[in-house]
Amino acid sequence: MKESQSIGKVFGFSLAEALIVLLIVTIIIAIAAPTISKRKKQLGENAAHGKWACKYINGELHSATALNVDDSLPPDNEWTKGCKFPSVAKNVKYLWVEVYGGGGGGARGYATPWVSKTYSYKIGDPAPRDGEYNLSAFVSNPGTAMYWKNLNKSPSNGIYYSNDENVSKVCSGYYFGEFYEQNEKKTYATCKTYTSSDVCQYTGDSTAIKKTDCIGSTGKTGKYCYRYASERPPYKYYTSQQMANNCSAAGHKDCVMTSNSVTYVEHKQKCLNIRSLPSVNSGYKAPGISGKIYLKKGEYLTFEKDEEGRIYPEGNLSGYKHSEARDGDSYSLYHMSSDVVGGTMVLSKNLVATMTGGTAGIFTKSAANASRCCTNCGNVDTYPNSSSSSVFCAKDGDKGVTTITPEYSYLTQSSLSKNEMSILNQDFEYFYGCSGSDGKYSANLFPASRNNNYDIKIGKGGSAATGEDDNNVTKSAGDGEESYFGWIRAEGGQGASDYCKVSRSEQQEVNNDEESNPYGAGIGGKGGSVAFPNGKAPERNYALTIDDDKFPNSRWKVKDGENGASGMIVVSW
Repeated sequence: MKESQSIGKVFGFSLAEALIVLLIVTIIIAIAAPTISKRKKQLGENAAHGKWACKYINGELHSATALNVDDSLPPDNEWTKGCKFPSVAKNVKYLWVEVYGGGGGGARGYATPWVSKTYSYKIGDPAPRDGEYNLSAFVSNPGTAMYWKNLNKSPSNGIYYSNDENVSKVCSGYYFGEFYEQNEKKTYATCKTYTSSDVCQYTGDSTAIKKTDCIGSTGKTGKYCYRYASERPPYKYYTSQQMANNCSAAGHKDCVMTSNSVTYVEHKQKCLNIRSLPSVNSGYKAPGISGKIYLKKGEYLTFEKDEEGRIYPEGNLSGYKHSEARDGDSYSLYHMSSDVVGGTMVLSKNLVATMTGGTAGIFTKSAANASRCCTNCGNVDTYPNSSSSSVFCAKDGDKGVTTITPEYSYLTQSSLSKNEMSILNQDFEYFYGCSGSDGKYSANLFPASRNNNYDIKIGKGGSAATGEDDNNVTKSAGDGEESYFGWIRAEGGQGASDYCKVSRSEQQEVNNDEESNPYGAGIGGKGGSVAFPNGKAPERNYALTIDDDKFPNSRWKVKDGENGASGMIVVSW
């Protein structure tokens, strides 16, 4: 029992002792409280913060300040004229600088008088109004000639071969004909006689110095020839005989010296009466019609296939392989109109034209041992195989035929390959102008200066495009100017080009992103539009012509673009 009491006295505290410790701690905290509060106040005073901005207001520079970086800038009517940077606390080491370049100016709106526009319709679509329509109709398959391949390995580069001396060669590739030798004289080098006056540097007058196309000294007077500038005196001295030798050494024939040149003759074989070999032949262009036809509103044309062309399978004859061939398709074109007969609406179907496709190439057998099947057969030219005892000819596809009924005989043929009709309308168009580009944005830390003298410029916004209602531009949209604070710079936005023609359904909006540009600084000017007195755009008028409606100022007003917003500088610390 005594041992236990002794241990408690060594390691434990009595209640009185604990109370004394708490009292001492309380006294220490009470004494230190004013010191901690004072220190916090001093830290707040030393951490000086603020914001300063400068921009153009009504054409003059104005600036404003805020006590804290998070505070909003005051409204424009509370800004002060001038753009001098204020003094900041000495302990401010860096400034956060944001620079906006000036925005580009906007373009004008754009409006036309009644302009001529061609609208196309597929055949089968009803006519939108009474009028004369352009017509274009052609068959889809004109007929194809056979494809040939020489399997006999004849000496010529194609299917044609003959023992006749004048056509025993192929002129070039897949062409043959009669050869004719044609010589052409060409210049190899130019020659010039040099006198003492052609010395490179004249004696006497030091200002008259000649450095090119001259001789080195009076002792080198004479005739020299050259092909290139690098071969002229004073670089090289080729005599006419030396240049003639060079001409022969280069492989040219009949090199001759004349008083002012060295010439040679180029021997050529010209191919006359050229005829092509039938390697691949697609027959002739599709038959069809093009011209004008009068249609009332709701009437239309139909294009119907009457007969599909016959197909000829591929085969092989006397060593020559031919591929599949097909005759052209036949079509009819009808004019569909409605008439009132006995009080009843009746649809009538009038034939306009019939079109027949061409006939595919076929085989025919000629007289034995003939040197050629045909010498001048025109569109149905034929080609022999003289390496065989029997000569077979291949015939190209015939041209298709178009027959026009008498009441539509004014329609003419054309080589176009589309099936449609079109009409010329007088139409009205108007567009909004494009907006100018926003000025660039740049931001960075900038070391604070003790004297607060900084190189500052606020870029003005670009001016808008202006003009008259007849689309005469008197002033184009201007580019925005550059802004800078020291070396931190932001370029101005580009002005919109004249008559950007933005569709009224795709009108450009000003890009004013509040998160990236909360001050609306350097925004590009909005493009101009077109206003109408009654608020409604004119409708298409078929009775008016462009000359009748050249200056329609009473029916619309073209608005100019808007000026780009000026740049701005915002500095926080």
